[in-house]
Amino acid sequence: MKKQKKPVVSLEHAARFEELVIMDGTAVWDTERRSLFFVLAGNDELYAAADKIYDFRRHMLKGAAFHGRDYLSSGTEKLLKIGINLYNGHSFRYMDPFSVMVSLDSRNRRLAMEAVRLRFNC
Repeated sequence: MKKQKKPVVSLEHAARFEELVIMDGTAVWDTERRSLFFVLAGNDELYAAADKIYDFRRHMLKGAAFHGRDYLSSGTEKLLKIGINLYNGHSFRYMDPFSVMVSLDSRNRRLAMEAVRLRFNC
């Protein structure tokens, strides 16, 4: 099996991503979960809230990932929705690609695009 190349936004992002993957024990082939962790690791707000979003002991999203996201800015909330959608295919109301991408700054837009590439191995 060919080793998967990890896209990296920054060295800090790479370290955070590895930390989340190790905390969860995520398999190399689990691109769904890895794409979620890629998004969480690449954004300061999401990384700080990772324990509110994902249960690393039970290996699943927490309810706060879907409800009560008042601790996030609106752009970061949309970025989280991208991560969740890549993880489990959940559709959110009013979340078409154009509306989401235009609401993100260039750094978070790049993060979202790299997460999509990671998820679909392209």
